[in-house]
Amino acid sequence: MSIAESAVLPGEPALEPAGFWIRAGARLLDWGILAVIAFVVGVIMAIIAGMMESMGGRPAADFVASMERITFIGWIGSVLTVIAYHSCFEGLAGTTIGKRMFGLQVIDVTAGPITLMQGVKRSLGFLVDGLFLGAIGAHSMGESPEKQRIGDHWAKTRVVRRRSLPDHLRTPAWRVFAGFLLATMVLALLDTATLLGEYLLFIGRA
Repeated sequence: MSIAESAVLPGEPALEPAGFWIRAGARLLDWGILAVIAFVVGVIMAIIAGMMESMGGRPAADFVASMERITFIGWIGSVLTVIAYHSCFEGLAGTTIGKRMFGLQVIDVTAGPITLMQGVKRSLGFLVDGLFLGAIGAHSMGESPEKQRIGDHWAKTRVVRRRSLPDHLRTPAWRVFAGFLLATMVLALLDTATLLGEYLLFIGRA
């Protein structure tokens, strides 16, 4: 019996680990959500730039032009937003929108909720797991009875199908909503900082 299964009450079914493909689908959905949030932030910033232009500021076209270029600032910002989204959301709620839609939940190896630090560790671990289109993570999961990728081993976490969790271990809806709000606020700040950094670099080179 695994450590996680030993934490389940007697008579309850064993926890069902989530495999590679369903987790990959959940992550793709989350990336789509990240793109939507970044787009909304970009639109808002462009509107603000237009308002500042009307008050005698720099042309809004400069800001729009800076958004069309991808520099090292944009790449770093993109990595940080992905890490922050999963760290905050999973650390607070044990899930993300993608994982929730696919019926998945991240838990501690003892079957309890994970901490924010565990969320950060497994998110950083994805920088390794995601290499070669996820081949490294898939290999690690294939050798693990509980389908743990490298980030899960580092953080001492696992991903299971929510339907196999007893009610007292399932993340309530209000906590998922709170995790979404926290993740969205952090992403908005990071996206804003990235856009401003790209803009300052653009006008500095102009």
